[in-house]
Amino acid sequence: MTMTRPPVTESKPATPRSHKRWWVVAAGSAILALALGTVLGIRAADATNSPEYQAQGEKLANAESRLAFTEAALEDARESQADAEGTAADAQDRLATFEAHLNQRKAVMKKRGAVLRKRQGALDDRAAHLKERAADLRERDKDVTEAEALLAETTVPGDGTFQVGVDIEGGLYRSPGKRGCRFTVYGDAEGNAILLDKSTAGSTSVSLRTGTWFVTRGCAEWTRA
Repeated sequence: MTMTRPPVTESKPATPRSHKRWWVVAAGSAILALALGTVLGIRAADATNSPEYQAQGEKLANAESRLAFTEAALEDARESQADAEGTAADAQDRLATFEAHLNQRKAVMKKRGAVLRKRQGALDDRAAHLKERAADLRERDKDVTEAEALLAETTVPGDGTFQVGVDIEGGLYRSPGKRGCRFTVYGDAEGNAILLDKSTAGSTSVSLRTGTWFVTRGCAEWTRA
């Protein structure tokens, strides 16, 4: 049996046609990209003139303005805070100085208070002493008053007319005497009943009983024995 070989086909080298297609594609792509960039650039240039872009620009400008205002206000606030802190420090210094002066005045007032309390104690002691003396003087005045009353009851002036038992007490009376002394004792108010009539310059005495009248002229004071 006779076998038949298939015909052998020899491979031919590639033609430059495929390489040419690659350059065509590259050139087309470049041209397309250039056209697209141009379109996009034109659209971007047109976008800056659009109302939306201008509105966003205005918003951005306003935001930047508010930011600048906020930063300025913040700076003012910082300056105000610094001034307030300085003022607070000055006030604290003044307060410390005032407290120091106040403490000094308190110390002085405390010393003065101690001196015043000491003086007040001395015054209280003196007042108590004076009160005791006043009580003693009142007691002495009472004694003197009683003595004067007793003396008034037991003495008779050297001149006058007295009813015994009414004006003066009855009893024995003595007088140191006096030149020109004269005394009379009557038994009645009309002076008709003369019980005693005497003139003397020396010491003398007279006994008076209730119900009689005693008349003395120019005599020294009479004292009841």
